[in-house]
Amino acid sequence: AVIVANASSLNPCLLVPDRRQPSFTTSHWYGPPQIIPLVEVAKGEKTSEETMSVTIELLRKCGKIPVRLEKFVPGYIVNRIQILLNTEVFYLLDNGICTPEQLDLAVKASFMPRGMVLGLVQRYDFTGLDISASNIINASYVMPETSKRPKALFDHVDRGELGVKTGKGFYDYSGRNPAEIYKKRDKLLFKVFKATKDLINEKI
Repeated sequence: AVIVANASSLNPCLLVPDRRQPSFTTSHWYGPPQIIPLVEVAKGEKTSEETMSVTIELLRKCGKIPVRLEKFVPGYIVNRIQILLNTEVFYLLDNGICTPEQLDLAVKASFMPRGMVLGLVQRYDFTGLDISASNIINASYVMPETSKRPKALFDHVDRGELGVKTGKGFYDYSGRNPAEIYKKRDKLLFKVFKATKDLINEKI
């Protein structure tokens, strides 16, 4: 039997008996999983090719888009990228550079929709690898230090403002039914994925 575990950062390969390793793999479902098609499938050191093929094919039959990782890494692909984004998000908010609403508007009107066409890697080919290399060498932009306690986040947490479930977070949801808010989110996500379904596997 093929055994599959779903974990974001825990490496479940360390918990599996050696005799089960060839038939074991991990698959990280991205949330909300009933809508978002991505499932990241990481190959363990002893995972057989047959196990990987069976798992990926089964996910495709479920209507998912499996992405293969040649080895396990905590956070897989997308969560690792999001953690890097967190550093900049909280730097911008903590320093009063923009509001949460303006930050969200900026990304929704720029690299998020562009990413449906170019992803994160192919965009370098359109910018020009020489220009990208020059930008790194010149270091005109310096990453801020990662904070373990960003003020913009923890001020809300300390006040018990935890997001939709409490009626307030970075945005104010007071007086609204949380179930209706999640329903509207899901409706908009369905709309986005319906509109962009053909773009995901489109090649330039």
